[in-house]
Amino acid sequence: MGGNIVIVDDFPLTLQFIEHHLQLAGYCNLCTFENPLDLIDYMQNGNKPKIIITDFQMPHLNGIELVNRIKDTFGCFPSIITTADCSSLGMGSTQYPVLQKGTPGFITELLVLIRKMTSSCHSITCLS
Repeated sequence: MGGNIVIVDDFPLTLQFIEHHLQLAGYCNLCTFENPLDLIDYMQNGNKPKIIITDFQMPHLNGIELVNRIKDTFGCFPSIITTADCSSLGMGSTQYPVLQKGTPGFITELLVLIRKMTSSCHSITCLS
């Protein structure tokens, strides 16, 4: 399986919320993980996501550490960081788009970013 959208968040209700809204928008090839280390295992089994949407604050690895480890191990994948508390981001957060959960436009902004990242007219590159 490959080319799916992966959502990583240690809070199950947030996973369900994002997954539900992506399904309403027509995305059906979704994969969710509560533990960021499970995504690494998933990718070690040869799975390559189209986009990674990850929470920032999680046990084991924060979202930026997760996408950086994936970049170092598997190469670059379009990634979006989500967080309820932007003040905790710190260094490294400018490498990836960051969306604040709980804001009125969160889902709309997430869908816009996903459409841009999946559009054949746009080339996605990793920022260094």
